[in-house]
Amino acid sequence: MKKLERNKGTTLLELLAVIAIIGMMVAVSIPAFQKMSRGSRLRSGANSITNTLSWARQMAITYRRSYYVEFDDETTAPSPEKNRLRIFFVEKGGNPGTPDDRKQVGDWIDLPDQIVFFEGSAGIYKEPDDYVKFKPNGGATGATSPQPWTFTIYDKTTVESAAPDWDRAKTCNIYVLMVTGRIETVIE
Repeated sequence: MKKLERNKGTTLLELLAVIAIIGMMVAVSIPAFQKMSRGSRLRSGANSITNTLSWARQMAITYRRSYYVEFDDETTAPSPEKNRLRIFFVEKGGNPGTPDDRKQVGDWIDLPDQIVFFEGSAGIYKEPDDYVKFKPNGGATGATSPQPWTFTIYDKTTVESAAPDWDRAKTCNIYVLMVTGRIETVIE
């Protein structure tokens, strides 16, 4: 007696079930990828700032002269969506507050798209200048105060609305300890 052989293909119902499962997995994972993307942009911006500050501090120690890190926010940068920073030094007798006296080291360093300085950050809008000075001993300006100088950056995509919710904003604080010039980064 011959056995009936069963067809070894898949049914339409089985195929639709697999497609539905894959669709649900993709729908659940999209927010996680978006969150990861925002976090990586913020980390990249924080790394750019931290590396630039560290480089300026190292040059101040190595070359035994003061080096500065200047911050150019979106109100003065050439592109309204870009924030950038650079390192410069001033020849003896020059004034760091006078743009013509500043000798730039390297090019401007752009922060990633949508990463901007938080308005009101103490190190960026500190009177009278928009820079941090590293001294030949490695310390930073304001060495008479043990308080760190705080730079706050945030990802604009986390607060894009007419009334931004700053409690939900993904931010990063970068601290420069004045006496030692040590730099710390905290992503919140």
